[in-house]
Amino acid sequence: MTPHERDGQDMASQVSTALTTACVLLLLALIATIALILPAELAAQSRTLRTVTPSPEVEHVR
Repeated sequence: MTPHERDGQDMASQVSTALTTACVLLLLALIATIALILPAELAAQSRTLRTVTPSPEVEHVR
């Protein structure tokens, strides 16, 4: 193996490592974003359903 071929393999290894690291960081960012947004979204949805759904009327006994 020539030094040039070895350099090419080293470069390919570095690119592969960089891409893997980038993918892992993007996945972590997505998980963090979901963890921050989802509770607020669920709370807002719960409030919306509570205001839209009328409470059942109590019937008066005669």
